[in-house]
Amino acid sequence: MMLAVLALLPAMALANGYDTYSAPIAWSPDSHELCVVQGYDWPQPQVANEGSVLVYDQYGRIQYDLGTWDAGSPAYSPDGKYLAVIANGQAQLFLRDGYEPLAPVDLEGSGLDLAFVGQPGEYELAYSVGPRFYGASLVIQQPEGGNETELPKPLPGDSAISLRMCPTDWRMAFLLQSTADNGPAYERIYGFDDNGEPYQLTRPQLRPDDYHESNICFMPDGSLLFQRGGWGDWHIFRLDPASGRETLVVPDAQQPSVSADGRLIAFTRRSYADKQKVEYDWEIPPGVWVRDLATGQEWRISDNENEAEHPVISPDGRKLAWLQRMETEPRLMVRSVIGFTGVLEKLEQDADDDTVMYEDIQMDEPLIDDEQDPELGGIDSTAEHLSPKAMEISYVKFECTNGDIIFAVHHEWNPLAAERFITLVNSGYYDGAPWFRVIDGFVAQCGISADPRMNAEWDEATFPDEEVLVGNTRGMVAYGKTGDPDSRTTHIYINYGDNSRLDEKGFSAFAEVWQGMDVADSLFRCEYDDQEGLAAEGGLAKFREMFPEADFIELAYVMEGDPPAYQPVLEPESME
Repeated sequence: MMLAVLALLPAMALANGYDTYSAPIAWSPDSHELCVVQGYDWPQPQVANEGSVLVYDQYGRIQYDLGTWDAGSPAYSPDGKYLAVIANGQAQLFLRDGYEPLAPVDLEGSGLDLAFVGQPGEYELAYSVGPRFYGASLVIQQPEGGNETELPKPLPGDSAISLRMCPTDWRMAFLLQSTADNGPAYERIYGFDDNGEPYQLTRPQLRPDDYHESNICFMPDGSLLFQRGGWGDWHIFRLDPASGRETLVVPDAQQPSVSADGRLIAFTRRSYADKQKVEYDWEIPPGVWVRDLATGQEWRISDNENEAEHPVISPDGRKLAWLQRMETEPRLMVRSVIGFTGVLEKLEQDADDDTVMYEDIQMDEPLIDDEQDPELGGIDSTAEHLSPKAMEISYVKFECTNGDIIFAVHHEWNPLAAERFITLVNSGYYDGAPWFRVIDGFVAQCGISADPRMNAEWDEATFPDEEVLVGNTRGMVAYGKTGDPDSRTTHIYINYGDNSRLDEKGFSAFAEVWQGMDVADSLFRCEYDDQEGLAAEGGLAKFREMFPEADFIELAYVMEGDPPAYQPVLEPESME
């Protein structure tokens, strides 16, 4: 929270914790785990009172409980050797191997933020130290002690916080709270010139409500992402430090996180309740969103209407973690960056103007150009939509009587289920198989072969249950089973809606509909109870007699070549 502006802002603005300097979530450099500070205040403040410091694996399973403190700002060192976290006004370090604590560093009342700066093999720990109310300084030192170096700031009474470093050229930027009469309004972004002296990177305040700049992070090309605004009215900007050019990247958004390749930006949008102080229409659903800078598309990741906070993309670009409000407690959510729940097409432009303007940000000069500035390194606007080529995914096409359905089979979600599915597909098991159980609003199920000999061969071929890493939400695909453990065989189903009640019963997704959810939605509704009869000789004829309009899988096969383009899984009422 911005405690340094206590005398200037109403208490509610502080309690909301929107002006955070860093997320309470940090991924390890290898993307194998993440540290999360989970408190009970909501939205999650900068330093959570009695916050639990927990280490999770990449699927969101708790591995270590490091204790409960007034905690915040977890950070891993670039080589993954150390974890640092603010704990009761100290910078507490842990050796990641076993999470043994090292001697803490007293922050002398600050405890606002910490981060590692540098690269593997050559890095230091940076933290704010000193009075929380104007006067905190940025200090860097070796992780396990040594000489402390205080970085300069414009005036002795200023507060300097939230140091960040560009990974490509080691330039540094930080937030400054100034005490000067003509200083920046609340927080502004500063850097250091060639002589090591601080100077303001961002423009002067552009709108009356631009109280703060915060959540700074560097792009791979050296440009800087940050949020600007106040009173819940936030927008994400991109700054080229060399030219001083600012570009509006995402309107009505905050808490940016960027993928390692600079292509994806994750962010949050607030709910109507959080915008009561600002009277204007806001029709975009709240939650966690991702924008693809190459194509201009946005995806809404969180389909839960409860508040969401602090999305952070893993370094490998494969996972997204955030905190989701569940009643009074924030709950960690981890999802694959694919499998989005909605899509917002690229914002339309005036045919006579090559500048995108937003009604609630009227300024004297354009803030965003349609073409990327070459000085920013640029992102190819003709790029194809993202595909998870780096992920261990197989694509399987079902050519059905009513159209094609393509599944993305995630081997990391359920390795045994994925292997069984690919084996069955390659054996021709699903060729000619009927969709014999299609229940509106629930599931579409298949898994009885058209060949009775195959049914007999696979009938007793059960395989073990696996942990539910991905649950039963719309478009997710899982194996059916009986009430007995380890009873999965050949039956699979597509979820039509939110069937998360099945998660606790051990039904775990191994794939998702990548293309053709509209085809799945249009499958003929039927429910055939005589599954044993359907699997036997002559059973298929009886099924056809009872349900002559039922849909079938004409051909199933594993696709080769480049991954197919992703089609978002929309709700049925959203489809034209």
